[in-house]
Formats: sequence, C-alpha cells, structure tokens
Amino acid sequence: MRILLLALLGLLSSCAGAPTAGTNPSAVSANPREAGAASDIHGFSAAVWEEMSKVERSEAIAEQEMLADLAKKGIYPENQPCQVTVKDHRSGVTIGLYNEGYIDQSTYYTESRASASYKVVPNLKMGALLKALEDQGYFEAALPGIKKVRGAFVSIVVRRGADSWTLSWGEALGDKNKEVTYRSMDSVRVVFDTQLSIQVVNNPNGSNFFEGERNRINTDNAEQLSNREH
Repeated sequence: MRILLLALLGLLSSCAGAPTAGTNPSAVSANPREAGAASDIHGFSAAVWEEMSKVERSEAIAEQEMLADLAKKGIYPENQPCQVTVKDHRSGVTIGLYNEGYIDQSTYYTESRASASYKVVPNLKMGALLKALEDQGYFEAALPGIKKVRGAFVSIVVRRGADSWTLSWGEALGDKNKEVTYRSMDSVRVVFDTQLSIQVVNNPNGSNFFEGERNRINTDNAEQLSNREH
C-alpha cells in the first residue's frame, strides 16, 4: 500500500499544476460520478468548451481521465473538511494534514505560525490518503471520537466532517493494533513528506531552528526504528 500510495502521489504530481490562463477550474466536476450530469462536453458547458484553447481542452480531458481512473480504484476528491494528525506522545512530535476543504492553501501559508507541523493538501490527495487508511484497516481498528489512551506511544486522529476517529498503540496496549497503527502512520508520513509547503514560521531561535529540527527528526526516526524492533 505504501508503494501504491507513492505511485498515486507521483501521478497526482505529474498531472498537477497551475491552470492554464483562461481555464475555469470551477467548471470541472470534482467527482467523476457527477461528470456529465450538468455538462455537455467533457464536464464543461458547450459555451465554455468553445472558448477554450486546444491546450486547455487537452488538459481538461487528461484530468477527467485521471479522475475516472482513480474512481475505478475507489479514490475520489475528499471535499468535506478533513484533518489527519499523528502524535508521538513520548517525543512530543506532531505532524498533520488539512485538506483544502478545511482551509485554502494560500490562506494557511500566509499566516505566521509557531511551527510547520501541518500541511495543506489538495482534496484529491486527502481522498487517496483516506482510501489508503481504509484499506489498511484504520477505521476498523480506531475508536470513534477523539480519545486520549493511557499508555499510548503514538496516536493517529482523523477528523472528517462531523466524524472523528482515534487509533493508538503503545507497548502497554499489547500487539493488537501495532501493525495497523504503524502502517497508517507511514501512509500519513508519505503524504506529508511529499507535499511541498512554504510555511512562515515565527521562530525566536533564529538560525538554531534548523539544527533543532534536524535533531528532532533524527530522534523521531530512531524512536520509530526502536519501536518496530520490539
């Protein structure tokens, strides 16, 4: 699943990019199941299609074909507000993702923050991540709601619309959810690590920030390796 998710993210990256001048992104159906319901040509009205250049038409067709191919795998853009968070309770490290249904990328990144722990991903990437989590058994193993589990080493919290789930694992909890927790965490990290972001960080430590971040990442990776060996 990790390899499949990486391949999918590569496909999304190769097809992503700023819309060509003159293209009306809002005219493209977000869900391929709805495509054609209120459109005449490839998800566009006849009037809009006539105004598009050959390049714009080719891009629109390629995007629709990509969405249709992903739909065959059960992957759709997740338009509901979503937040996925991974918390390492021992190191205090937190990483997370919002989708654009939660907050616009430009709005989020222009605001100064204490850290760059969260990134904003397109709705389609969030849909791919949730499908990966579903296939890995996250939603079967997770508890409904946002829970604080005593003895947990790591927790993965998913909020989707009005619903939320928490999956936790720690040595004191036994091996029941260990594999699904680490597989799910890997999937979140794949999306987090491959999503480009430029966050304005309000950092009073100046140049020490990068050294501190490097040490934090090295410690985090060492602890993950140690957990998997136990």
